Amino acid sequence: MESKELYRHLLGINEPWTVERVHLDLPRGHVDVFVEHTKG
Repeated sequence: MESKELYRHLLGINEPWTVERVHLDLPRGHVDVFVEHTKG
């Protein structure tokens, strides 16, 4: 499973929202998940 799809499931994100990208910063212990809302 791709990381965007994994985080979508973990966070319960459903349409019209999508996970745009995921940034993992191991040295700082951060995970940034960027979501966006589709037009319509």
